[in-house]
Amino acid sequence: MVCCLLAIEHTHAPWAVDWFNRAFVVGYIHPERWVRNCLLHHPRRLFFVIDILDHIIERNGRISNFLEVKAEKLFIAFQISEGIPFGC
Repeated sequence: MVCCLLAIEHTHAPWAVDWFNRAFVVGYIHPERWVRNCLLHHPRRLFFVIDILDHIIERNGRISNFLEVKAEKLFIAFQISEGIPFGC
């Protein structure tokens, strides 16, 4: 669910919303099926979800510019490594 929520935060991808909803419904109906093994331990996962939701609320539901900024920085790093002047 955390990865789906991150995708929603940064892209608003319809597939991420769909999978988040599916996981939420299954988890709500059958909480005993949730395996508590994940990349993050359970308390950290809960706080991370709250943090992601806070970011979404702060931006009034708009997607973040994280991916655009990251792509721009990678492009600039490529230009520097190749000796290409800026603005070309």
